[in-house]
Amino acid sequence: MYLVGDVRLINVEDVSAPFSLIRDELRKDFVYGNLEGALCDEFDPYEYYSHGPGFRVNVGMAGAEALKDGNFRVIGLANNAIMGGEPIRGTQALLDGMGIAHMGAGADGAAARAPAIFE
Repeated sequence: MYLVGDVRLINVEDVSAPFSLIRDELRKDFVYGNLEGALCDEFDPYEYYSHGPGFRVNVGMAGAEALKDGNFRVIGLANNAIMGGEPIRGTQALLDGMGIAHMGAGADGAAARAPAIFE
């Protein structure tokens, strides 16, 4: 099992690039990571407040596909870089679409505390 730290995907154009140097190793086992930032194409509130108005990132679907390419099976969302209802819901929807389990954020406290169960 691989437990990696913060994963921050910004301006991903080639989904195979972010984990290309360690892809073979990651594919040997279960991979968990902490996602630093929402998977948003338009507006990521964390980046907005960290870097100032007008700062945009391109993460969305390409970021989710990069996580899938890196064999991430579970992603943690409980951190200071995932904020805002729509960015959280959008991130969860993209992860769901890629078949990547997630935990640590949600529409309410119960959803945020629900475990990600992976077999």
